[in-house]
Amino acid sequence: MLSFFFGCATKAKPDPIKYGNELMATLNGNGLYIDRMNEALAVRNYDKAEAISRKWEEQLDSSLADVAKILPIEHETGLKNAVEKGLRAISILFKLIIG
Repeated sequence: MLSFFFGCATKAKPDPIKYGNELMATLNGNGLYIDRMNEALAVRNYDKAEAISRKWEEQLDSSLADVAKILPIEHETGLKNAVEKGLRAISILFKLIIG
């Protein structure tokens, strides 16, 4: 009987608030690169904008790995899929534009 209670206690259900916060934090972290790139482009500092875009491109793999590690919430895949697809789309654009 004790093993039953211990087994139940070790199975934590994913927290929907933590789930959403982790996904949004990953997405917002990538949004900072957009802001930094736009700031550099606004003052025509193209070298800085390119450096930022290259750093961002490197960060995308880490961001995608972070999203993959986030435990899913039962019956909710929309947000996680949208974040993952958005990051993958950015990654594809980098490969097409930067090479």
